[in-house]
Amino acid sequence: DIWQRGTSGSSGGFTADRWQVFYVTTWSRSTNVPDSRFSYSLEFGNSSATFPHVVSRIEAINARHLVGKKARLSFWAQNVSGSSELTGQLAYAESADNFASTTAIATAAVAASPSSSWTRYSFDCGTIPSGAANGLQVLLLRGNGSAATTRVTGVQLEIGDTATNYEFVGERGGIAAELARCQRYY
Repeated sequence: DIWQRGTSGSSGGFTADRWQVFYVTTWSRSTNVPDSRFSYSLEFGNSSATFPHVVSRIEAINARHLVGKKARLSFWAQNVSGSSELTGQLAYAESADNFASTTAIATAAVAASPSSSWTRYSFDCGTIPSGAANGLQVLLLRGNGSAATTRVTGVQLEIGDTATNYEFVGERGGIAAELARCQRYY
């Protein structure tokens, strides 16, 4: 729901807050979403077999508390075109906040051929290793089979074995309540 960068592009770069696209020919902010409580989805595609993917990186300071805990990654995705596999991955940076090299924690082919209807995908990331103290990377990738376009939204990395429902700000008392919760750390 936070979109501080451009709303479309014809190559890689930053998109929605904290997300980057790689190996794409187009990306855009879409209002096609699985639930009206979401504002946007990120649509990304390629015109050839290039492994298009989106990445969000979580800095070390925000990842350290996950070490030694079980985690689960979930997200909503919709296949707009193409038939290549959809894969999710959680990885950690090899050195603090430097994602030039990463090590996979968990990788899952969540759909051999993603649905053209909005579908919530989820996979177990296992116990988060000590390397995650360097920072985490969430990656959503389409396979190299052919051109493909995908929409994603509602990505959650959470502690535990079970993917919970996406929590919208308004369901927790709105922006004022969210600010009050944040201020306890200020």
